Amino acid sequence: MNTSYSDLLNSTRLMLSGLKSAGRPLAKRGLDEAFVSRLEVAGQKAHDLDAEQEALKAKLATQTVAVNANKEELLRLLAEAKKLVKLDLPKSEWRQFGITDTK
Repeated sequence: MNTSYSDLLNSTRLMLSGLKSAGRPLAKRGLDEAFVSRLEVAGQKAHDLDAEQEALKAKLATQTVAVNANKEELLRLLAEAKKLVKLDLPKSEWRQFGITDTK
């Protein structure tokens, strides 16, 4: 069964609804109140974990934007520093700044 997590959560809700409305006839097959209770607990846990995962995805997306913005700022500042070092100092001193350019 290759279904999405949301499909699985929906199937669980539908099954619980059906089991609760069918009641006794299925209990003799092992689908009793204890089983329904276990399914409810597992379904609720799945729902909670899914909600937490979605919140973490949103936080990660926000963090990625911040990281990328900082990266761009660092690149801009390093390029500016490199340019000024190359203008003011002889090539022989560039290496101490991490500059390996030949020009």
